[in-house]
Amino acid sequence: MSHIVLLLAVLYGLACASLALISFVLLCGTAWDHAVEQRRKGSRQRCEATTETLKETLNNLSAGIQAAQHGPPAGAVPGARPPALSLARRTQALRLHRRGSSPEQIAEALDIPLGEVDLLVKVHRIVISNI
Repeated sequence: MSHIVLLLAVLYGLACASLALISFVLLCGTAWDHAVEQRRKGSRQRCEATTETLKETLNNLSAGIQAAQHGPPAGAVPGARPPALSLARRTQALRLHRRGSSPEQIAEALDIPLGEVDLLVKVHRIVISNI
């Protein structure tokens, strides 16, 4: 009978050890699941924050593009002097003046400021009168 009691005691010990091992594994699994859930929440929050930052940046870039499209042309610098009249444009302006066009018409036709056309015509008259 002592062999049977010993065998039953060993089996009971193995059963208790198995239960302890199963409990430990379940506890570790639960802790691991909790840690994974915390990391997932942290990752999700970082992704949402990054998404919001990217949306804000995209909106700023979009506003900048719209402002650039509706603003002054890229080549025009406020306060900068326009380029001087080329020889071909001066010749064309004087030709239109000799044909009887008004300074306003010349300025509009050649897309140059009226003041430059007036100055060009006055200088031309002075040069012609000195010849």
